[in-house]
Amino acid sequence: MTLSREKLIKKPRKYGAIDALRGLCVAVMIIYHAVYNAVIAFGLPYGVYSNAPMDAVRWVFAFAFIFLAGFSSPMSRSNLRRGVKCALLALCITAVTVLAGQSVYFGALHLLAVCMLIYAALEALFPAVRARKKRSPQGEKPTAPAILLILMAVTAVLTEQVSFAPENFLRWISWLFGFAPNMVKTADFFPLFPWVFVFFFGAWAGRYAAADALPEKLSAFRAPFFEMLGRRSLLIYIIHAPALFGIMHALAAI
Repeated sequence: MTLSREKLIKKPRKYGAIDALRGLCVAVMIIYHAVYNAVIAFGLPYGVYSNAPMDAVRWVFAFAFIFLAGFSSPMSRSNLRRGVKCALLALCITAVTVLAGQSVYFGALHLLAVCMLIYAALEALFPAVRARKKRSPQGEKPTAPAILLILMAVTAVLTEQVSFAPENFLRWISWLFGFAPNMVKTADFFPLFPWVFVFFFGAWAGRYAAADALPEKLSAFRAPFFEMLGRRSLLIYIIHAPALFGIMHALAAI
């Protein structure tokens, strides 16, 4: 019997620790959004939701979630398919949230869709990206991650300090990159700067997993509940928001 070329190609190991970390991010996201919906539904003080500890939790786990989405890119069979699927789901989220009066025009899923499509375009335009993505970065100079980390930091500061919203179509580009965050009222906003660099930093790190170069203990690690959440993160992301909205408002009406 002759094995096909696809079967002869060794698939990367599954890393339980990575799935568990993604699942933990999902669990924290659900708790965070539950608090937000409770504030809206029950008229609780806004400070319950918006305070320094909650903001820190949000940004730390948002960073981890976006990083892990990028981390999976070197192991994906089709980043174009991933990107298109995320884009369609993101459009559905926008439509539903607009109807619910809590509009989300460019949230986390919109950001991930754009990042995945950019990654897919780079793979198509530059064959070297596809050739290198399954080669371990061990032994390479840390040029790429250093540049990405610098760009993360610089753009994070710039988007906080600089407001740029010209009066033509460029203002929409300015908004998309995070330089005019208050131009559009939106319940959730993840601009390209600095988050696109978080995604690509994750994609760089994901080359270790694609090349089976991560420590064995990361694949041996087991946390079944969080691993389950991590493997179903996209489905949970889609259904948790309307579910929480409905539950909290139903309880408030009792």
